[in-house]
Amino acid sequence: MFSLLTSSRSFDDPWIGHEGLISKGLHGYRMKAAALCNASRRWQVAWRRNRHAQAVRRDGYVAITNLLPTETFARLRDEVHATVQHVRHLSPPRENLKPGFQPQEHADWGYDRFDGGTLNRFIRTNPQTMPELSAFCRNPVLSNLSRLVVGLPARAGNVRIYETINGDEARNPDIQKDFHRDTFFSSMKFWYFIDEVTEENGPFMYVPGSHKLTPKRIQWENRMARAAIDHKRQTGRASGGSFRISETDIGELGLPAPISLTVPGNTMVIADTLGFHRRGDAVPGSRRLSIYSSNRPMPFVPFGL
Repeated sequence: MFSLLTSSRSFDDPWIGHEGLISKGLHGYRMKAAALCNASRRWQVAWRRNRHAQAVRRDGYVAITNLLPTETFARLRDEVHATVQHVRHLSPPRENLKPGFQPQEHADWGYDRFDGGTLNRFIRTNPQTMPELSAFCRNPVLSNLSRLVVGLPARAGNVRIYETINGDEARNPDIQKDFHRDTFFSSMKFWYFIDEVTEENGPFMYVPGSHKLTPKRIQWENRMARAAIDHKRQTGRASGGSFRISETDIGELGLPAPISLTVPGNTMVIADTLGFHRRGDAVPGSRRLSIYSSNRPMPFVPFGL
């Protein structure tokens, strides 16, 4: 029963996936309890004034252009580009023909992970060779933005260079290009884009306001939880806890059309990934480059920082 008070989202768990409790709305109750704890954390740090708080509360995301001064950004951009080129020389990107999420492939510099045909390359921060990136990781702006979403600061050690190389959807689909929410409670992700993001290289897409637990949203979540249990009964294994949603269902929940965040370099995008989002369609082989981090707290801890 303790698993009900953790971040676990697996319906294979005997309590989280308890058929009788799911039929009585357990999944929705967990979501509401986690939302109350998140609201408590954010309220405790609300004294840290931030002009982007209203946008995050209203829409679930915010895009901040010209985050860094021009000269600071130029030094950081050059360092990131040089690092990415060095890693490409060490580990040339390759293709993947296996469907679905693939395991991490670790190297000295970080790791690769495939979502279908799309390569996600995460390069860890090295203070000895990346002074500009190390300084960026310590920027208090990052922690203040993280607090807007989850009431907790960003972790400098969790910041990575993130290069996405888009695969060919006709050969091996990327399920991150289906609208989804990450888990049953609010979590934070940010992408600080080094280069321009266009419609051709897979912009981040988000449904404004979809992070809010409206009655219709809770009904949909409970319906999806029951479907996961039905799938478990039929196959012996539950479907994943990162629920997918069609654009038709998005409209039926009374939500607006998704927005596509095409942005210039030196733009920070931060989002509550309880909201519906996806990686945008892209030209095969196109690349998207950012500095990335996430913050997925324990959902039932009410204390902010």
